[in-house]
Amino acid sequence: MKPVSFIRTSPRELGEEGDEHEYKNPLSLDAHFVAHPTSTFFVRVGGDLHVCGKLDIRRDDVLVVDRAVPPCTGTLSVFVQEGELVVARLVDGEAAEYWGSVIALARRM
Repeated sequence: MKPVSFIRTSPRELGEEGDEHEYKNPLSLDAHFVAHPTSTFFVRVGGDLHVCGKLDIRRDDVLVVDRAVPPCTGTLSVFVQEGELVVARLVDGEAAEYWGSVIALARRM
């Protein structure tokens, strides 16, 4: 079993008072997921449940999509199909217009 590292935010954001508990590195999703700020987008899923292999993507999930990441067979990607963005695994010889690679997924619990 692998050890777990917790990412902490400021206690003030968690409803606690007092500077003695202030953390020096507040949580920044950009720092964890965005390598290319000018080509990274947060895309909310609007359709019904999609299953891409073992990963299920649900309505209102937020996908972090990096357009600077080149297409690679088997990766979860975003394509333009009939004027709409769709999510699918990239397959060799696919004719759809590649838009970007999904690098992370955020979901409300």
